[in-house]
Amino acid sequence: MTQAALGEIIGVKRDSIYTYEKGLNYPEVRNLITLADYFGVSLDYLVGRTDNPEINK
Repeated sequence: MTQAALGEIIGVKRDSIYTYEKGLNYPEVRNLITLADYFGVSLDYLVGRTDNPEINK
């Protein structure tokens, strides 16, 4: 998936996705929720608090 495509899914520009990937910036909570829903994982999994994508889903 391209940065531009992912940006369209959560409503941000490609440059924002780049900064998230590089750890220079962090998504807003609503965008984290959208990402977790899109990929079918929990927020804890998305932010690295667990290795289990189903916990707290």
